[in-house]
Amino acid sequence: MHILDAIYRHAVKKSSLPHLQQTHALARRQDSVSLVLFSFCCALAFVTPSLSQAEHDEHIIIRIGTGSASGTYYQIGEILSAELNKALPNFTCTEAPHCAHHSNIRFLTQLSTGSTANLEDISANRLELGFAQSDVIHSTFTTEKRKGKDPSLRLIANLYQETTHLVTLKESGIKTFTDIKGHHVSIGEPGSGTLQTVQELFNVHGMNLDKSIEAHYFAPEFLSNLLVQKKIDAYFITAGFPVPGILELMETKKARIVAINSKETQSLISTSPHLSMGVIPAHSYQTETAIPTIAVAAQLITHQKLSEELVYFITKTFWSHETQAALQKTHRVGKEISTNLLLKASSIPLHSGAARFYREHGKL
Repeated sequence: MHILDAIYRHAVKKSSLPHLQQTHALARRQDSVSLVLFSFCCALAFVTPSLSQAEHDEHIIIRIGTGSASGTYYQIGEILSAELNKALPNFTCTEAPHCAHHSNIRFLTQLSTGSTANLEDISANRLELGFAQSDVIHSTFTTEKRKGKDPSLRLIANLYQETTHLVTLKESGIKTFTDIKGHHVSIGEPGSGTLQTVQELFNVHGMNLDKSIEAHYFAPEFLSNLLVQKKIDAYFITAGFPVPGILELMETKKARIVAINSKETQSLISTSPHLSMGVIPAHSYQTETAIPTIAVAAQLITHQKLSEELVYFITKTFWSHETQAALQKTHRVGKEISTNLLLKASSIPLHSGAARFYREHGKL
């Protein structure tokens, strides 16, 4: 049996990396592309050992789908992969007769366009782990069930609240959600959770992405510069605050974050358990008052066929003191992550390895 069976119960095509969907006009910064190519080269170095060593010294790459290089998912993914790699000597596998030694396993973060792309790639075995919004997870899971498929997505952890930011310049005159009509607006990359959330907001407000605005699909790292250059009039991004690019923009005192709290928004939230009313607290972005907006939960997802022992190890390492301390030191959202949020806004089953960990710690 192939060594991958120690990690997957069924074969995985190791050489296929997550596809990055094309955006309009400005597709990627060169440094983001370079990072993807670097990750690809690293993956090849591990995945394609020399023929003489292949049988006994093959490395297993566990790929973690994140988001853009400037996003919260990527920052958290980098911390998680680093802590998992450090903890590997503590990983023991007993799934006889074929079990990979911990020295053969490497965790690697990969850039992506976000939630939708990560879930597609997990389902297709192009990723082993990934971050995604709870509303996108629910939609993907229920769509598979409606099609008569057996959904393969499984939950490892509920993480923190993400808020949808609608950002514009003060001089634009955009003060409410519907004020964006007729304007050039970036609504999220194809494959992103931002785009799906924005589509839901447009639907409930009786607006059309193709007709109500001039829609653009730029990557997050370009948005603030495009706004300042007046190439766009506003943009959406769903992420844990503070988002670095927005923070820098708000320090200029020339921009505003628009509240998303209309009666239509409230109606949308009332019909979806995976959306909630959130708030961007005062002083998060040089603002005097809190900004109400729509919110979702960020979650860590895997494939049901990933080894129970491996997912147990991943879950245990994620909740370790070392990983939690690193998360809290790196980003504000690290302070929000708690096992008390375990099943909040979750519509998919826990992976058996994660469930085992939570049972042992009295969380189930």
